[in-house]
Amino acid sequence: MRTQDAAFLVAQKADSIAALYKVALTAPASAGGATQTYEQDRIRTIRHLESPYNQQAEIVLNNSDLFFGTSDFKGYKIVISYGMTTTTGDQYSAAAPMWITEPGMVYHSSPGVLTFKINCVGIPNLMGHDGASAIYEQDSGDTNTVKDLLTALVGATLAPYTHCVAYTATFDSEDSLIDSFKPADQFVIPGLNYSRLAAIQDLLVYTKCVMRAEADGAVHFFVPDSDSLPWEASTAYAVNDYVRPTAGPTGNETFQCTTAGTSAGSEPTWPTGEGNTVADNSVVWTAREHDYTYEFDFEGAHTIFAKAIQKRLLVPNFIVATNPPDDDDSFTGSAEDTDHSNLTDMEFREHHIIAATSNADCVAFAKALLHKYQLRKQTGSGSAPLNCGQEAHDYIKMTDSRQSENSLGNVWHIERVVGGGQWAINLALGDARQGGFEGLDEAVPIETPELVQLMLEADQELDARIEAAVAEARGATPEELERISRGIFAETPPFGAREAGLREIVPPGVQRMRERLQTEREEELRRENERELG
Repeated sequence: MRTQDAAFLVAQKADSIAALYKVALTAPASAGGATQTYEQDRIRTIRHLESPYNQQAEIVLNNSDLFFGTSDFKGYKIVISYGMTTTTGDQYSAAAPMWITEPGMVYHSSPGVLTFKINCVGIPNLMGHDGASAIYEQDSGDTNTVKDLLTALVGATLAPYTHCVAYTATFDSEDSLIDSFKPADQFVIPGLNYSRLAAIQDLLVYTKCVMRAEADGAVHFFVPDSDSLPWEASTAYAVNDYVRPTAGPTGNETFQCTTAGTSAGSEPTWPTGEGNTVADNSVVWTAREHDYTYEFDFEGAHTIFAKAIQKRLLVPNFIVATNPPDDDDSFTGSAEDTDHSNLTDMEFREHHIIAATSNADCVAFAKALLHKYQLRKQTGSGSAPLNCGQEAHDYIKMTDSRQSENSLGNVWHIERVVGGGQWAINLALGDARQGGFEGLDEAVPIETPELVQLMLEADQELDARIEAAVAEARGATPEELERISRGIFAETPPFGAREAGLREIVPPGVQRMRERLQTEREEELRRENERELG
């Protein structure tokens, strides 16, 4: 979650939101490095997608005055900022930077519409394009830890990727594996053009840490708050392990190991409230509340338009790890989510061979991998007014008193939609590829006072244009009628220059003009018939 001050947080939860958004374009250093910023008066719409390994946006700008001409902005850096007017003034929260690559820019021209569409992607996508220049292998005695290799990959110092752009790897929190486990000969860059992103994903299998490209332009690694595995008696726990009570999630807290040790023979009484602790033999657990709460009509929480609870069996739900069979020593360890594996005939195992040097290595690996599967298991979806600070991997709660049940989980996929009368965010708890935004309709537009006024003005103007069109079209042939329709209703100002996608009212305007003409002709025929009969 991005840091926001108290006034910003309160403004996001208000009944009336004064939404703000802007886009900054920065030229490459080779082109001067200048930055240009555009706000709502130039931006028509933004559709912005974010997940751990994908950041992309489609930004449509108004070009009715040919402000952009047909300029070439390829390679420019893009920063989208979302904000609102608060009690302390206008405040913004910047998203992670992106760059204009493929499919690049589209300059659209049609009757009444001149737009400039930008397609841009983030650091994960760019690293997905970075291909290895050589095969890379380690021997069985190699001492590089997972952290060492991640740092080298992101920083472009690992041999096959030294030709790539270097980014900063920031480690915000760590589990017991990331700086101790040595993949040795199990980590391989198998061939030419193997993507840098794929190599990072290969390494993240060995740790509970996840990856997120953030607003500072760095690639961050951390252990996210999560419900994770049920608590177990007489079990060794490391710092940044997470558990849930055996009775199930509390609905408000998850519990982080902040002092390593071995748990007691019986479950502790779990505390409530952020930061409160409980001793469990030599382990200390600290309660962690959700990063954000979304709820219908609840003061102090983010409003939610719609939500869907999804119940799904975790597959696999039992991980077994062993060292290579030809090693002199034999090590093994496992982890299971008994809420799923204990169901009759529903235990599904997955087996892995790793460069372990102890049973503890095998157990830690199995828990880490099972943790990843739990994060990706989709448990629900929600649609809400846009939360400017929401990021992938945040631990959130969505609740609806009508269902008497909460959706708890980590955000895997975000879709932000602004402009065109919309200020909305769609959220998937778990990997959206497992079911998309299951149970949700499209993002709901918010009728702000500004949008209502614009639509009223546009409708009044449309009526005036219809009157003008009808006057000119009386007695026109079908060909002349088409010319009149195009000339009057496809005129660029003011439709091409307006916010909120008002060009969408032009086709109905043409239809209304034709209906008026048809009504007039029918009325004229009726009067002629009356005169003939009279």
